Amino acid sequence: MKRLAILLPIILLAGLFQNTNVFNIFGIKLNLLLAVLVAAIFFLDQILEVVAALALALLISDFRAGFAGESAALTLLVLVSPLLSRRLPWNPFINNMVLVGGFTVVFYLLTSPGYVIGLPFGVLGEVLYNALFAAIFYNLFNLCIRTNSMLRI
Repeated sequence: MKRLAILLPIILLAGLFQNTNVFNIFGIKLNLLLAVLVAAIFFLDQILEVVAALALALLISDFRAGFAGESAALTLLVLVSPLLSRRLPWNPFINNMVLVGGFTVVFYLLTSPGYVIGLPFGVLGEVLYNALFAAIFYNLFNLCIRTNSMLRI
């Protein structure tokens, strides 16, 4: 739970920024929650920590009543992440980017398949954009965890 407490402020900020246009570049909108939650998987040891991070991120980012299809797809992908992250053959940094890139495509196939077919280059742009931010979040989480362990907090 200590690691979750360290990563939580970053996850909270991602949840708050998800529904804004702050990271919208040329019509391509970053899926912050996907990038931050999949990156967090590599640092959270217990499934309860993953579920808590996911629930908090969804609670902050989704202000609608009920459970939207996007939230269900994100939940499914994040809960599958721990299983896949340990099965991919590369180092965790690369696995993180591959998962986020692949999950971006799967997310759109589940929520709006017409977008994948109609704008394949838009999806490719978002895959690259999400993978870039997944790498940034992975390094940020790594730095936070290492700094915390060096300070023995």
